Amino acid sequence: MNTILRYTRLTTLLVAAALMTGCTTSGRYVVFKEFSSPRSSQENSPLKGHTVCVKPFADAFNIEDKLPDKREMTPKNYVTVKTSREEEKMWDDEVNQRKKTGTEADWLQIGSVRNQYGMKMGKVYALDDPGVGLADMLKADLQKLGAHVVDASQEADAEISVGGTIKYLISDNYSGCCYAYLEVDVQLKPRAQAATTRSFYTGAKQVNWTHSNSEHYQPLRRCQQKFSRLVIADMEQLVKE
Repeated sequence: MNTILRYTRLTTLLVAAALMTGCTTSGRYVVFKEFSSPRSSQENSPLKGHTVCVKPFADAFNIEDKLPDKREMTPKNYVTVKTSREEEKMWDDEVNQRKKTGTEADWLQIGSVRNQYGMKMGKVYALDDPGVGLADMLKADLQKLGAHVVDASQEADAEISVGGTIKYLISDNYSGCCYAYLEVDVQLKPRAQAATTRSFYTGAKQVNWTHSNSEHYQPLRRCQQKFSRLVIADMEQLVKE
């Protein structure tokens, strides 16, 4: 009986020690690279035929920052566009390739994997630049809508220029769910007019079923999809004016 009691106490102490130290588990890895636009080429956009300059968004966020006290923004008539199996395979291949060719020093931590007590058990890494990935999604959406997209080297030829700064970005895996939040200060500048700045804040979550990297990325992708639609809606309004 004493032996069993001592064993039970030892086991309890070991479990408690593991919880106190964080008991590191495998992390999660995501890439912001997009392989296709979820927009439909059948959409009748006022931006069709217009030249738009899209510049990479600067990364100015800190994962230790508090969640912004703002209401999440959702585009009008927004519907989530899920990735196909082919896209998920390409995405997984990209993640695996970058993990092989890069190291932790090359990656950017954008969140944590937490247990049901909120303790950090692992890290969530972006294997590429979020600001570049965000710009690439915006470019792909604009091209799908019929706009002519150029980079910063041809900004002088653009009718509208867009760029900005990522102020907040987090991707947390907590108690069986993935959560993602994105806040970006966006500058829109019509040619020969002053630039305007507006903040866009989007969020998304998803229940963990497979605990795969691609599953973990889905809330982030929905944040980006919402962001792109919101920005394009503002650009379309500028063209109409």
